[in-house]
Amino acid sequence: MVTKPDPSSRFARRGDRALRSMSETLAPAVAAEPTRQLTARIPESLHKQVRQHVVDQDISVQDFVRAAVIEALNQKPTD
Repeated sequence: MVTKPDPSSRFARRGDRALRSMSETLAPAVAAEPTRQLTARIPESLHKQVRQHVVDQDISVQDFVRAAVIEALNQKPTD
């Protein structure tokens, strides 16, 4: 059975979904907002550091990465 892609999916045609403003794209996720999965390949040594950090801070990897991405996107560029 073939199903149509979700209109908000990255596989949907561009005309099928509304463009989001930059502020909507960069805003922190709210409880009711749908989420997307992000996969990144990182060196094993960095993975071990992340795992140790989240254990030490008693937080999830997901929360740590979300916070790091938001912080990085909110930094003002240095010239």
